[in-house]
Amino acid sequence: MMDRTAFKETFKKGDIFVVDAGFRDCRQKLIDNRYQVYINQTLKKNQNQVDDLDSNYNRKVAKVRYVVEVLHGVLKNAYPRFKHQLRNKGLLNSSTDWRILCSIYNLHFKMMGLKMK
Repeated sequence: MMDRTAFKETFKKGDIFVVDAGFRDCRQKLIDNRYQVYINQTLKKNQNQVDDLDSNYNRKVAKVRYVVEVLHGVLKNAYPRFKHQLRNKGLLNSSTDWRILCSIYNLHFKMMGLKMK
């Protein structure tokens, strides 16, 4: 995935990835390529529950992921073209399309009242 030119052209070193557990296998490769990766912490061996630092970290990751998922839902409902899987030919422009779509959304709609520190 990361060896492809389009991926490297779209994402720059230091970009942030907030991902779910499905990306756990490629987490280290993202870090090795100097991307910032935020993923929920899981239980370590012989642990019954995550400690308080990991729990707070997980809440922050969930908070960001929630906002992203809600916005994706809003955009996909407003613009049905983005509800479906794109064909390979459409992938080349999908990043640009999403940026334009998000810009239009930001211009006309109020952002969720979320304050990040």
